[in-house]
Parts: sequence; C-alpha cells; structure tokens
Amino acid sequence: MEKNQDSRALHLARVACARAGITQAELARRMGMTPQLLYGRLKTGRITLEEWDAMARALGPGWQFAADFVPAAAAEDE
Repeated sequence: MEKNQDSRALHLARVACARAGITQAELARRMGMTPQLLYGRLKTGRITLEEWDAMARALGPGWQFAADFVPAAAAEDE
C-alpha cells in the first residue's frame, strides 16, 4: 500500500461517519473500543464481519452492514 493511500475500510468508515454526522472517535466509543484501535483496524483493513455489524449499529438507526461477492475478472476465459 502506498504511504498516503488509505485502506478501503478506512475510506468507507470516514464516509459513513460524515453521513451520520459523527466523528470516528465517537464511532469507536459507541463500538466499545478506543479510537486508536478502530483506526488501526480500519487502516490495515483487518476488521471482522462482527465489527462491521457493530459499526452499522453504532452509526444509528437506518444503518446496516451489507457485504456481497463480486465476480472475478474473466481472465480465465482468455
């Protein structure tokens, strides 16, 4: 990962926090963890499905975590 490039998880959390009107520190507290721990997990992308779900609940009503699978590139067809 490039030095200034954020992980996808960190980007998603930042966008969700902005839309929910809370800070990342507040999100961490609502999830029962320190801001440093949450930032570290998001920065490395090492966050569990349970933590994603907890994040959605911490963001407030109307938020849910939804994951899906995306087909791989059709490189095998070449």
